Amino acid sequence: MKKEGKRQNDAYKDINNLVKQNAKLSQQSWNINLKELLGLPSSSASTNATNNTLSRDTSDYDLGVNISLDTAKIESVKLTHTAAMEFLKLFWTQFNKTAESTPATDPNFKSDLIKLRKYYFSIRRCLERVDSQINNSEDEKEKEIKKQLLAPLIQSLKSALNRYEVSIVKPK
Repeated sequence: MKKEGKRQNDAYKDINNLVKQNAKLSQQSWNINLKELLGLPSSSASTNATNNTLSRDTSDYDLGVNISLDTAKIESVKLTHTAAMEFLKLFWTQFNKTAESTPATDPNFKSDLIKLRKYYFSIRRCLERVDSQINNSEDEKEKEIKKQLLAPLIQSLKSALNRYEVSIVKPK
């Protein structure tokens, strides 16, 4: 019994470390993608030069890039993006696990399907939050910036929803 508890604790630590690594990689990926979207070089040398020429008040604190949004709005978009990405990871992990099993080969097949269904609805709520994030813009310029920043995420969310509907819902 103690061995099982230690194994679960070790697994928890491993998962926690992986989540931290993913969060760091996601932040780095976000910064690189934002630079590409804005047509800026992504090398660290050019970032340092850019950081020295733009004021902190009008730029993203990570990049030194002026994108006409205040830091609070950028953080809100990042939070929406990060949360949705985590749900996508959970969804695809469960989707692939469920796709590889059958009721005959997996005694937990029914509970896995229920879990997958919950993730499907979580993805739908994520898409609603992304739409809300875009629609709560103060003006058209801000709305367009948010649309550009979140377009790949919207595509990923819709792809997950479509894949679930085609694979799980329609075959019945």
